Amino acid sequence: MKNEEIRCVQSEPILLSLRDAAARLCIAVSTLRRWLRERRLAHVRCGRAVRIESTEVQRFIAANRHPASDEKETTEEETAIKMLPLQQPRQSPTKRRR
Repeated sequence: MKNEEIRCVQSEPILLSLRDAAARLCIAVSTLRRWLRERRLAHVRCGRAVRIESTEVQRFIAANRHPASDEKETTEEETAIKMLPLQQPRQSPTKRRR
């Protein structure tokens, strides 16, 4: 019977403390607390303790991933703009003092 209980516990998602979740996201705990208030991440309250499922952290990362410029499809116009030489800004003529 204990083996069955252990299997159930292992199949459940891992709950992370705010410190651990913030470390995985490379952000401050205060930022994570703000995101929780803004409902950006789902969380679980166990009394006063707040926990975040590890799968929720992975979902958040995937949902907020932005492709690199190499991964985006570029249009012919964007390619043409990139190939234009940079123009130097005009300098206003200086007045001579007498």
